[in-house]
Amino acid sequence: MFLIGNGCYYANGKLIKSRALNRSSKFKIYKSLMRRAVTYGCEAWTLTSRDEQHLRLIERTILRKIFGPVQNGDGSWRTRMNYELNEIVENEPDYVCRVVCTRHTQSGAPLAAYHLHNTTCCHNTKLI
Repeated sequence: MFLIGNGCYYANGKLIKSRALNRSSKFKIYKSLMRRAVTYGCEAWTLTSRDEQHLRLIERTILRKIFGPVQNGDGSWRTRMNYELNEIVENEPDYVCRVVCTRHTQSGAPLAAYHLHNTTCCHNTKLI
């Protein structure tokens, strides 16, 4: 799954880095191509905490490329922090949430156990 994520990121790197596309177009490419490629077959995955960290790392890397750096008040530039990325994509579930919710939806199991451990999961968010 991580090789697919990196491969998809580098295959679409020119589109993501292009200045000809605006951020909303890049985000649509991310949602329609990259996210689906990374989470393909997630119903059968068993996620460890390390796997969850890797998935979140891949997602943040892609989002940082899409939304670019932030200019400080003194004119210097810095990369966006995790909370800033979360504010930008506030209604979008992250990779880990998509995997867990999809897996539980397919199996018919309740999400209550996962919600006890992770309160930021996408309980009522549309996954597609």
